[in-house]
Amino acid sequence: MITMKLRPAIAFLLVFPSHAAAQPVPERLAFEVALIKPCVLSKKGDGPGLIGVTISGSRVTAVTTLRHLISYAYSVRNYQILGAENWMSESAADAYCISAKTEGEGTPAPDQVRRMFQALLADRFALQFHRETKVFPIYALVLDSNGTKLKASRAASEHSERRVRGKDGSARLTASRHTMPQLAAGLSNYTDRPVLDSTGLTGSYDFTLEWTDRRNPRAPDQGTSIFTAVKEQLGLKLEPRQAQVEVLVLDQATRIPSEN
Repeated sequence: MITMKLRPAIAFLLVFPSHAAAQPVPERLAFEVALIKPCVLSKKGDGPGLIGVTISGSRVTAVTTLRHLISYAYSVRNYQILGAENWMSESAADAYCISAKTEGEGTPAPDQVRRMFQALLADRFALQFHRETKVFPIYALVLDSNGTKLKASRAASEHSERRVRGKDGSARLTASRHTMPQLAAGLSNYTDRPVLDSTGLTGSYDFTLEWTDRRNPRAPDQGTSIFTAVKEQLGLKLEPRQAQVEVLVLDQATRIPSEN
């Protein structure tokens, strides 16, 4: 196995309130089996060309780079991964096709799949890191002064989310049985800094959020921003703040994964 020691400047941001109480260590989740193969991303439609993770029952597939997989597993964005070696870039030459199966036949929740990928990164890519705490700019997800417009989930409903992006920059998130930390993590994908849940809401909610992704060059200038959509459609607000965040500093990773 070829292992590369990486410079200590590599960091990922995970946001936690500085006053958070210690939590019990969750049970370690891992895939029952996972096949990892190198693959070349295609821009011509003759091979895998979309980076992402698909969950279908107990089957989980991913077309990803190592950089993107770390971003997915730890709910951080690519720009938060600093100083990565060239082979960990988003280039097609460093892509992986992953086919995995979870234990049993049920469908795992997205958070459970993320934890399984954390275990896969440690076991197969020898990922190691240590933790530090620093102050960074964030957006705090808070209640709007007019009150929340969220609908509480029914007891029998199941967790689900569906994201749709149009070529014109339109975007829609339809969620069922979503918690506020899950919403904050999702919003972090569409803002220029991490989002921290400060709503104080502890329940699960169903909602649909529609906005215009301004990062798309085809998006109209007058489209609804993510900030306006959160305020008008959910009764919440993204408020700029400074906060202590927990930082994961990458110490080691291998380019070639080990066998299952």
